Amino acid sequence: MSVAPMPMNERRLYRKLTVNTNQQQINIRPIIKGAIKEGAQTMKEAYSKNSILEWCGHKIDEQRQSRFLYTLFKQVINKASLQSRDFAVQAEGCKGVMVWSTNTEGCPGPCLLGIAKLAGLIGWTAALKTLVKLQPAIDKMRKKVIFKYERCLTIGYIGVLPQEQRKGLGSALLQYVLERADVSHYTVLAEITDQKTIPFFEAHGFKIEQKTYINKCQDLPVILMVRTPIETGEPLQPLYVRPGRRDSNYIL
Repeated sequence: MSVAPMPMNERRLYRKLTVNTNQQQINIRPIIKGAIKEGAQTMKEAYSKNSILEWCGHKIDEQRQSRFLYTLFKQVINKASLQSRDFAVQAEGCKGVMVWSTNTEGCPGPCLLGIAKLAGLIGWTAALKTLVKLQPAIDKMRKKVIFKYERCLTIGYIGVLPQEQRKGLGSALLQYVLERADVSHYTVLAEITDQKTIPFFEAHGFKIEQKTYINKCQDLPVILMVRTPIETGEPLQPLYVRPGRRDSNYIL
């Protein structure tokens, strides 16, 4: 990944993102080393009702399923922040979390592949086999989208604590990436694994590009949605992302 020099106006744009929601400012910040566990806890709660994850874990006890989700998201956030401090961000003290990437193959630990690898550790044998078989189809869908749009940013995960939803946190997190995409003329790709999240992305200009279903079940979708850049009237600027933190900083 090449890192371009950051123009002065981009420094001002990315230092702090604010969204006007009931006259309040929503601060978006990178997830620092001491907040990785808190970020993982937030994502665990946000994804606890995800349709695919519920299907995978319907035969295991709640404690083991909770441990699986926490471990999954702790690894995802850690890997993302090692690539760039900008790739794992939080809203208002980890009330909301987002992981994204410039990698067209997906975020660190892509959704289904990351789930499949960890699922085997807690006995999701049948689910593991299904997800592994499905992954090539997911990869093929993603490649079709990338070939069509060429320049893409990828949103892997975005979640807000249940009690903090509908307060603009998810929109603020998403806008953090969308503003960058518009300035640098990038399409944004999101991998959706829950039907209930589709209206949220549609409200921000995303459209369904590709879809498939696990076990041919309409309630278990894997959907790729894209949002093309909006013309800002500003000159094209190179995408800037900060370097990642050092691995030694990670707290297990």
